[in-house]
Amino acid sequence: MKKKSTITREAKEVLSPETVEAAQSKKLDIVKSTYPDQAKAKYSKKDRKQKLIFTAGRDLMQYNIVVRPYILRKYRIEKDMELDILLYLYPFQYFTINDFKVLPIFDYGYSLKYLKELGFIEIVVSHSNGGKANIYGLSDRAKKAVKEYYEYLAGEKTVNPNGTTNPFANKEAFKVDKIRQKLLNKLTRQTKTQKKQYRKHFYQI
Repeated sequence: MKKKSTITREAKEVLSPETVEAAQSKKLDIVKSTYPDQAKAKYSKKDRKQKLIFTAGRDLMQYNIVVRPYILRKYRIEKDMELDILLYLYPFQYFTINDFKVLPIFDYGYSLKYLKELGFIEIVVSHSNGGKANIYGLSDRAKKAVKEYYEYLAGEKTVNPNGTTNPFANKEAFKVDKIRQKLLNKLTRQTKTQKKQYRKHFYQI
């Protein structure tokens, strides 16, 4: 009697139905392993059946490809680098111009003054000694953008497909936005059915 394909529960929760069907048709076993980057199990004389190794986790950034453009559009952030700057500055909460100067962005024309004009940074404490003594912080808009970026990636917050603030559903949406929305819908489903995968220890904000 031929053995059937055995697929670990963790893999079934992540793999697409097409991939599961393909594995089953080939009578493949997909087994759980704690060893990262191991793609295939070794054959043995006792068990010559081919096995694929599945390592759970490492999925926090999986939907970055759609969450990032969602945040950029929703909070009117023009460029990826602007969001990267906000992500770097957010944990400081308060910072000076010297904290800002360590960023490799000089050649791109970004300065505290420019980011302040964009509405991402504000002066928290102003000193008479000038800009070097000022203490800065992110604006409410910038902080909301960073916080929601993490929340959506972690699955703690989901996108309403028909929401008025959803940039992928408004009149200015592009054709590719429909594809992005489908992926966001998939993230929403995973959040509801696989809650254990989205844990708060991924980040703290």
